[in-house]
Amino acid sequence: MARILVPTAILLVALTLFALFDALLTPAGRHRGMPKWAWIPTVLLLPLAGPLLWLFLGRPVPLFSGRTAAPASRPASPDDDDEFLRTLRVQRAQTERARNLDRREAELRAREEELRRRRERGEDDATGEPDADA
Repeated sequence: MARILVPTAILLVALTLFALFDALLTPAGRHRGMPKWAWIPTVLLLPLAGPLLWLFLGRPVPLFSGRTAAPASRPASPDDDDEFLRTLRVQRAQTERARNLDRREAELRAREEELRRRRERGEDDATGEPDADA
């Protein structure tokens, strides 16, 4: 008798765990029949019937039907992919902004260097004339 009960109990626990995790991981709205919150207690509280009901009536695609879920539609080429094109636009804008910032930084450094040279020579900042103080 124990030879039959132990393997049967192991199979029942394995089936229940499989059905429970499958029900928990199924995205909301993809299951069939009852709401997702009702499937979880059904799987747990009905020892053999609950997991079998989930597998045959609740799963989005029947387990042994041979059918597969339809693949998600993808654009045929990158030019048709709006998300890809948006990413390219963002990258292009960021690169252009970085170039502008680098250019402005170089201009400011050159201006600072020119002002430093003028001060060292004793010229006035605005006119290029020698300072009256010097």
